[in-house]
Amino acid sequence: MKTKAVRGGTVTMFVCFSLLALTLSTLSACTPFTTASVAPTKATRVWGLPFKTGTPVTLGALGLHDDNFGSMPGVGFTYHFSGAGTIQDASLDLLPVGASVPVIPLAPGKVLATWPTCHLVVVDHGNGVWVEYLHIVVAVTPGQQVTRDTILGRTTTNVSTGEPCREVSEGPNGPVEHVHFAFLQGAGEAGAFQSMVGRTLCGYLVKQDANGTLMNVNDTPQTITPGQSFTVPTCPTGGTSVTPTPKLPTGTIKEFPTPTPQSYPNSLVSGPDGNLWFTEGMIGGNASAIGRVTPSGVITELPTTTTLI
Repeated sequence: MKTKAVRGGTVTMFVCFSLLALTLSTLSACTPFTTASVAPTKATRVWGLPFKTGTPVTLGALGLHDDNFGSMPGVGFTYHFSGAGTIQDASLDLLPVGASVPVIPLAPGKVLATWPTCHLVVVDHGNGVWVEYLHIVVAVTPGQQVTRDTILGRTTTNVSTGEPCREVSEGPNGPVEHVHFAFLQGAGEAGAFQSMVGRTLCGYLVKQDANGTLMNVNDTPQTITPGQSFTVPTCPTGGTSVTPTPKLPTGTIKEFPTPTPQSYPNSLVSGPDGNLWFTEGMIGGNASAIGRVTPSGVITELPTTTTLI
């Protein structure tokens, strides 16, 4: 038999049984199972990387950094992005080996806007999540549905450093082909840059500590630091929701004999006073009462005026 109470979003559950032993007089109470882990949890969004499996890449030397695009043209209006230049962990750079390397979306979605002059694509990946892809020769159009296999464009060194684009080149010795990508939370014509810390990209958890940016593989000690090279692994389908496996509750069951033998305790419920309440009585039994048991196991029997309840 189960009773439960909900407090502050945490489910406190009592799993209790009336044991029909030979004496039929044992009340099994139990300590509370406080199981926040089985309460509804926010699913983790899993994303891919902007290059195909097997592509050799280097994590940009800048590590996590800001994005300087505060706006871009839409169709008949202008998109405005807040947080440009102020959210210091909004974006990452990945430098592929080779020239004109295909850039793919982190997840399926729909192209929200493109700005070929500034080598910029923004994809709406659903649920208000937008991703900006920068420094590419644009190969898609607004409104186009894209999958993980769609080529958004290709990397280029022909960046526009002047107004209105102000693209920044990665590398101390001139332009280096790379893709700069950033997350935004958006709706309508407005978006806001979001921190990249804590996001999972193709099995890599993005972190930041005193040593700089770390892309932590499955949250193990294996890390990729700015300037380090690696090969893009096979990524899960980006954008899917993965709900962590809930942990089973643990607790200790304690049995408390009722004062009256063969009282048939049953119908256990949690009372507003913090005690558990139950009934006693069955044809052939020795009691007809309402019982109360405190958290410490003190049982009180309150006789009823009938012989059977």
